[in-house]
Amino acid sequence: MNIKELDSLYERYGYELKSSLSSSSYRVYTLNKGVYYGADIVFEKKNEEFDAIHSSLSKAGYACREVQISKQDDAENVLFESFFHSNQLKERLVNKYNKFADHQTSLLKVKYEYVPVSYLVDNEEFKSKTFIIEKVLNKIKSQGAQLIIVEAAAGFGKTCTSYELISFISKSQEKFAPIFTELSRDRKAAIFKHILNDVIINEFHSLLDEKLVIHEIQSGKIPLIIDGFDELLSKEQDKGGDEFEQVETMLSTIGDLLVDNAKIILTGRKTAIFAGDSFQEWIENNPNDFGVSRFLINPPCIEDWLTEEKIAILNENNIPIRDVANPVLLAFIRSLSITDFKIVIKSPELLVNKYFNAILDREQERQELRIQVEDQLNIFENLAVAMMELNITSESKEWIKFLIEEQNRELLDEVRKLYPPAQRPTIDEMTNTLSNHALLDRKGVSDQIGFINDFIFGTFIGRGIIKANQAKIEKVSNYMFELASTAFQFQSKENKENLWSKLETIDKFTKQEKFIVEYLLKDEIISNFSEASFSDFSVSNINFTKEGQFNTCVFANCTFNDCHFSSESFTNTSFVNCVFHNCEVIFNNPNDIKTSMFVIGCEDYNSGFLANFSEENELETSFQDNKPLQHLILSKFFNKNSPRPRHRKISFLIKELDSSARSEVVKSIEKMKKEGYIKSNGDNAFLTESGIQLHVSVNS
Repeated sequence: MNIKELDSLYERYGYELKSSLSSSSYRVYTLNKGVYYGADIVFEKKNEEFDAIHSSLSKAGYACREVQISKQDDAENVLFESFFHSNQLKERLVNKYNKFADHQTSLLKVKYEYVPVSYLVDNEEFKSKTFIIEKVLNKIKSQGAQLIIVEAAAGFGKTCTSYELISFISKSQEKFAPIFTELSRDRKAAIFKHILNDVIINEFHSLLDEKLVIHEIQSGKIPLIIDGFDELLSKEQDKGGDEFEQVETMLSTIGDLLVDNAKIILTGRKTAIFAGDSFQEWIENNPNDFGVSRFLINPPCIEDWLTEEKIAILNENNIPIRDVANPVLLAFIRSLSITDFKIVIKSPELLVNKYFNAILDREQERQELRIQVEDQLNIFENLAVAMMELNITSESKEWIKFLIEEQNRELLDEVRKLYPPAQRPTIDEMTNTLSNHALLDRKGVSDQIGFINDFIFGTFIGRGIIKANQAKIEKVSNYMFELASTAFQFQSKENKENLWSKLETIDKFTKQEKFIVEYLLKDEIISNFSEASFSDFSVSNINFTKEGQFNTCVFANCTFNDCHFSSESFTNTSFVNCVFHNCEVIFNNPNDIKTSMFVIGCEDYNSGFLANFSEENELETSFQDNKPLQHLILSKFFNKNSPRPRHRKISFLIKELDSSARSEVVKSIEKMKKEGYIKSNGDNAFLTESGIQLHVSVNS
């Protein structure tokens, strides 16, 4: 035994060393907690004094435990299991998962099932058969501190993935005691550090010292899973100013934890925060050494969800796949009989209406609720609009009840009259019933209430925006616009047009947000873009054919499915680490290949898309080294305030350098990669030792 380390370990857990009873062969530690008096006698082998010590401690009123160890880890495991009750904690998490799954099942009376998805890890694509949960679990089991980020579009499975992860961890043989929390935005301006403290207190009921919990998080025994981290990111971004500066304080709290073997998993909607140079610089400037893995969940593959028979019906009726490619709708149509499926699949509006009607009809039966479907829709639309105006996603049960009553008093009075006098509920009883509605669920660390999923919430927000006047719409956050647009992607053309007519005059969208809103609601890109950067999204069935639409733009880490590209749409535009599935490109003029589109580090599936750029690749043999440009590129890896080189995004490098020489810039970066001066992982690049030496020699 290493006696010093053993003493330190027990002291950390609140024990006191009994020096008078201890020796080099065994140690005695006592613990006083209220009326409980315990003693651990730790030893490798018993000797003749052992029984006497045990007897004297017992007579003194201590509950004695004999702890035989052969190495330090044995004692650590005994104490960890004793204090954190990892088996009981895992049982609580399994129960939490089962409750979540049961709630999903109760929505439509169809057994909840997690459908594996395709995803990107650090810009490398994996199909759904390579289970994302196992990939994340391997990261959790690895040595060293890790920040694991799992992102998805609104309503595309981030929370389901979080719950699946805690289920897997709980059932694994590993000695983990994970902490899992769901965040939500409410009216309180809570500081993330305080939220984290509350999570620890709630999880362990204030029985354990916070420092001890933090230590075990950092040891890797307590993976910290934070679902909905984007709720806080978005809340900070809404304050305006530099995006990264707004969230840096929250990330610094996480960075402080990332030592030794700490594993922190953040899930949320896709955000530009984690794709930018500022985030990379934050990692490099952090004094702690930790790895970062970024998982991006792709839109669902319809073949993973539906039977061959249902897919054949979709094809026979020429239903665009993207009209149903939402996990919520796919789960619903998966549950339908072929007869019902054939009816609702004729239009997105029929499908969405059938989905809501199925929930609301069942709720009338489940809660003996005598409110008609259309009235229920209005009640919850009013609630969603109020939350939209306050820019929140959850609130307390009492506030939800109050709001329902305030907004629907006349309707509730009328509904009460439908009950026989002996069974007539009070207004408070009715609002209580509605606050327990299937469309709502508990959220966040304080058991607040919000809508059960982003699709439902976003649909109600979209309905509210369509009815609102422009003055009110101007005050709505971009966060809420994103929820509405993403949900309305699966509405009828008329409904999408109605929402678009309200949003098209909004001037606070970023260029990427404008691009995405047009894609979701117009099924085409109609604006022109100059000097714009786009990153980390997927688009399908878009024709980029409008002349001069993209001038000096950069697309990074984007996925294009079944898209058509015309060179006349692009001028000096680069595609970095993008993926093209079944795409086609046409160069209208042979010279366009030199001035319109440039690709670097891209992947091509089933289309021969990249083969169209082979002529440009052949030019490389005759390309004369542009030494000044290469030296300028090297200098971009250094910050004036630090002699140490930093990681850079290739897409950011391209954007920063001379746009009139875009072709030369791209070729120089590719050449420097081949010559070993630069290494890259997707869009992330860093200098090799050779690159650093070359930079030093040029500047010395």
